[in-house]
Amino acid sequence: MVNQKKFLMNEMPWEQLEKLGITEEKFLDFPKDSIDRIMTGNTSPLMKMKFVDNEGNIMKVPESLNLFQNEEGIVPTKFRLLREADGKVRVELMPKRNELNLMLGETAITKEQLDRMKNQESVRTAIRKFGKDEMCYVQLDSELNVLQMTKEKEVVIPNAIGDVTIGAEIEQRLREGKPVELEVGDSKVTVGVDLNARNGFRVVEGDMDLWKQRKLEQWDRITPGVKGYWRTTENGWDYELHQDREQKQTIDRQSGQVLDNEQKMNVSMTQGRGMRR
Repeated sequence: MVNQKKFLMNEMPWEQLEKLGITEEKFLDFPKDSIDRIMTGNTSPLMKMKFVDNEGNIMKVPESLNLFQNEEGIVPTKFRLLREADGKVRVELMPKRNELNLMLGETAITKEQLDRMKNQESVRTAIRKFGKDEMCYVQLDSELNVLQMTKEKEVVIPNAIGDVTIGAEIEQRLREGKPVELEVGDSKVTVGVDLNARNGFRVVEGDMDLWKQRKLEQWDRITPGVKGYWRTTENGWDYELHQDREQKQTIDRQSGQVLDNEQKMNVSMTQGRGMRR
């Protein structure tokens, strides 16, 4: 039986990825963290995409699609891999939205919960789908202006960080989605639920302010065809090129990781009309 929760290099949908300007060679030039994220079913770094017509002219996105498009025609977009019922892997595009949708299934996110997420916390709450409730963690993706959601059972909270045992009080705060500062040896670390991290849990060397900063900066922008990758600056659409210092990655074609993100947003790609970088 095909494992629905991991992806292998030999099943990557290269034909679809090449429509985004991402060949296998360029994919292996991504920063290691970005490759790990994509192969574990999480979202890619932010890319700059454009809608084009049959002649390659940039198109204005219809307002009905609720997609953000800047004056240059750029639609900030991420992608992730999904496995279909027949086992095939496809690419799902996730563009930035103009308006934030606060409905997840049949559950509305409250203002209090949204305020917590804007403060770089995750929120543990029951999400109702098809008449059934399931405990989930919800987090704001401020780059896309969308809500991320992961089932609680897919988030792994460790029993210890270094030589520090996670006690009941700290564990309860972590399970509520609140980051916690700990003293580990001579260092201060901040730990907590982060749906963009492997297994949904992140450890940052530093205090709470650094935790929040890292969550805002954590995923570098990428531009297919450019050696290295792009990191956003505090000015938003100004970009600074950072060369990837690591050597080109060699991926084990039999390796794969857990898919832990359930958010689904579809943008169809049709021949001659669709999105390109």
